Amino acid sequence: MEQEKDEGNVEYKSQLLNLTEERIQQLMTQMAYRLVEGKGEAIYEIGVRDDGTLIGLPENDFNESLTNLKNIVENISASIVHTSIKKVDKNGNMKIAEVTIRENNTSGNYVDIFISVIGNVDSGKSSLIGVLTKNVLDDGRGKARNSIVQFKHELITGRTSSVTHHLMGFDKDGKCVNDRDFHNISWNDITENSNKVITFTDLCGHEKYLRTTIYGVTSVQPDYAMIIVGANMGINHMTK
Repeated sequence: MEQEKDEGNVEYKSQLLNLTEERIQQLMTQMAYRLVEGKGEAIYEIGVRDDGTLIGLPENDFNESLTNLKNIVENISASIVHTSIKKVDKNGNMKIAEVTIRENNTSGNYVDIFISVIGNVDSGKSSLIGVLTKNVLDDGRGKARNSIVQFKHELITGRTSSVTHHLMGFDKDGKCVNDRDFHNISWNDITENSNKVITFTDLCGHEKYLRTTIYGVTSVQPDYAMIIVGANMGINHMTK
């Protein structure tokens, strides 16, 4: 891996063993800094030297390091939302871990990600957003997209002609909040129960509404763009 950087939200640790109280306090301060750098999210690479060398840890040291990391995370009101474990030797005795850590939402301080969803008309943009945010499976006849459309003419034509936003939240354990049994789930329900919120911007795909789509992309500062390509039509001039 590349050498560890002083800035950013990624931290390398060769091991976390035999920690003293003073060392724990230092690690808590360091983790708080990495979370600030990542706007509420940090990634820890365990079993990796500062120069990026993957050395790995034997089973006992590996488990102890992860346990110590978990205790540090809990002490600063954060949570481990995902851990990826890999073996770095042929015999599988040495392991490394990539751990995603996220601040708990205690006062509306959730991680906020904006994604612009764009693509040609009838490529399935609204259907995909409906499946993700409304916890429904599509039936091939517009069930998912109909759960998020705003206007009657969009329901009738099956084409999005406006710019709309739809939220998908994840709690401290990385589980989707939208999957919970809320009655008519609201944006407030999602943000109050989430440590991370993804805002999908559903945009028009028909050439007639191209200006509306351009406005929808440029009126915010999206972190990512999701380009949807219909499997039955491929990439065409509107996709480009």
